[in-house]
Amino acid sequence: MIYTVGLEPERAALLGMPSTPLALPLEDGKLPGGEEGWIVVAEEISCDTLASLLRAVVRHPMRWALLMALEGRGDTLRLAPISVGNPVPSDFVAERLEEAPGVFSLRHATHAIARIRHDLNNPLTAALSEVQLMRMDSNEAGLEVIETQLRRLRDLTGELAKWRLPH
Repeated sequence: MIYTVGLEPERAALLGMPSTPLALPLEDGKLPGGEEGWIVVAEEISCDTLASLLRAVVRHPMRWALLMALEGRGDTLRLAPISVGNPVPSDFVAERLEEAPGVFSLRHATHAIARIRHDLNNPLTAALSEVQLMRMDSNEAGLEVIETQLRRLRDLTGELAKWRLPH
């Protein structure tokens, strides 16, 4: 089931599937009966409403997905996942994310960071090795500065390793 919060009927129709407005506030802070579903919220909803929905999704014994509807183009609506949710709608969400340039999932972002880190680290390692070899043969002070800055860049790329998803 798809529930919407704060979406005008025309925008909700862009989901391409039947949806129902969710009655707020939630009774006892619980989601409607059902084992799983999606809640698509408008980006204009209040922080309090979003927080209460997020708490309800996290506490629900089954799997629910909380998604934010972003501005769309023409007859499409961009969706951004806010919660870990039901694996069933992930294909639906992935298709829309691929169609929406500039909207990335956390997984896409962490893979991009890992690729950038790898691409930077290889030439840095080679350059640092060459500078260290040159310093063995020369007393030039400039080589020490270059080595120090290359080490600094290497350490910064190492910091990017923190931006990965747990396995």
